[in-house]
Amino acid sequence: ILSEACRNVASGTTKAVSLILICAVGVGLPLLADLLAIGQISRQADIFEESWANVQRVEAQRQIDGNNCDGLVDGSSLSHAGGLREGPVIEIDQAPGVAMTSYEVTPGFIEMLTENAGNAIGVWIESSLAETLVVKPGVVLSIAGQEVPVAGVFDWPADGRDARLRVAMLIPVMANGQFDECWARSWPMVSSIGQLLWSTVSMGASGIPMLPKQINASLGSTFDEQYRLQQRVTRAVYWVVPLVMAGVGCLTVWRRRLEYATHLHLGQSKPDLLSGVALETGLWALLGSALGVNLAMVLALSLEAVPAEGVKPLVVRMIAWPSTAAVLAATILASTLKARRYPLYAKTVS
Repeated sequence: ILSEACRNVASGTTKAVSLILICAVGVGLPLLADLLAIGQISRQADIFEESWANVQRVEAQRQIDGNNCDGLVDGSSLSHAGGLREGPVIEIDQAPGVAMTSYEVTPGFIEMLTENAGNAIGVWIESSLAETLVVKPGVVLSIAGQEVPVAGVFDWPADGRDARLRVAMLIPVMANGQFDECWARSWPMVSSIGQLLWSTVSMGASGIPMLPKQINASLGSTFDEQYRLQQRVTRAVYWVVPLVMAGVGCLTVWRRRLEYATHLHLGQSKPDLLSGVALETGLWALLGSALGVNLAMVLALSLEAVPAEGVKPLVVRMIAWPSTAAVLAATILASTLKARRYPLYAKTVS
């Protein structure tokens, strides 16, 4: 049986090369479309997070408890939280006559702003301001006759986020005391972030705090990456492709129906025939699916559409094996139903 299947493949009877290419295209193109769709959603999520659209704040003039604000991350789904209040107008000796806005912020706010804060001591300066002043981390500024080191530089692009920190200086202070605002970040976004922010407002505070609002509302109020992944149109390829490949398997049986009938007419048993069909089909289906998956992965990764880590095993499990199994099952079923022994020549009329 094995030798017969090999002869059929080698002689071209099976049309293995053509079927491998058909299978590769049938699996690879839909898979590539889905990988590109996943990559687009992933990039949109990254942009949403990097632009601080996932950060919200509550404002209450000198009514925010700094310790409570920084402590929001404890036992909650928030990743960062920190307090902010308006600081004094600052003039540095390096730029006499130029008044600069400053804000006093809690340690939690600095951790939200940069992952490289460490134990650096000093003020933090927005990158465009640092460029104008020609300063960098470690440089010492002279402010009102006092030397103040620059702890770091942070980026605050004009991408729709709160513009107050542009061309601003941040002064780290202890979280003790009252602040004007509490900022909090969550990813994935959580619906309870507003309630958590309100909990930082001091009890008995006069006036009504403003409703929590986004730091950057230009990209929409929320971004549910999992929902978008589940609702993407191209998700259907994982059940459409196996069905299409099953149809290809049925067509191969239809094309060779007379050949199968000849084998049965010459005395080959149906189990042996089905075994040979399974071997030939498994060869081109498996190679075609593998080729299609790998080509789709290479193209998607070259376009940086999907992260390389952990994607290929998932893709193989979700489309390559089901497609191969569908082709095998359909081919064997079609062969069982279609291949039968019947007279090959018409009877001679006497």
